[in-house]
Amino acid sequence: MLELITNNLAESVSIGTVILGFALERIFRLKAKLFYSIRHASSYPVEEPLHDKDGKVIQKMQVVHTASIVAENTGLQPATDVEFTFNWKPPIFTVYPGRAFEASTTGMGRWSLTLPSLAPKEVFVIEIMSINQELPMLTAVRSREVEGKAIAMIPQRAVSPWLVRLEIMLSLIGIGTCMYFLASFIEAILG
Repeated sequence: MLELITNNLAESVSIGTVILGFALERIFRLKAKLFYSIRHASSYPVEEPLHDKDGKVIQKMQVVHTASIVAENTGLQPATDVEFTFNWKPPIFTVYPGRAFEASTTGMGRWSLTLPSLAPKEVFVIEIMSINQELPMLTAVRSREVEGKAIAMIPQRAVSPWLVRLEIMLSLIGIGTCMYFLASFIEAILG
């Protein structure tokens, strides 16, 4: 068996490298990974006057502020007790997908929305809105396992899944080929 491996050292090293890389990638992804981003935030002037109790016009125009917060667990394990903390409670909010959550307010007035869990590859969206007042800032996203990481979101062209798989396959073939030539070179020098 040892003779077979030494006679085919280049092939053994190239195959072993690909298998080791795949195994290490899977091992490091076995935990929950929580990413979040503010998908969009907009302000809309509305030509609707604001009246007081007596019917007098206080403001000629009103402003509607909206924001959308997206969170995803990109890991391979569920994230439990996922908590979104805001500076204060948004006047109007909704969640998608519609599911159970707990809301609480701290002694300092911070408001948090807590999900029991977020499954691997699951996406959760919080839409917030206010009229004539600022939106609360999202101050933290965390779970029992990991702290959420803020990422920037930009529009991106959708790529076909078969094209992504082809790119991965060609990359692995390229890495294997490089390792083969490296092992062949080392074998030629030593051998």
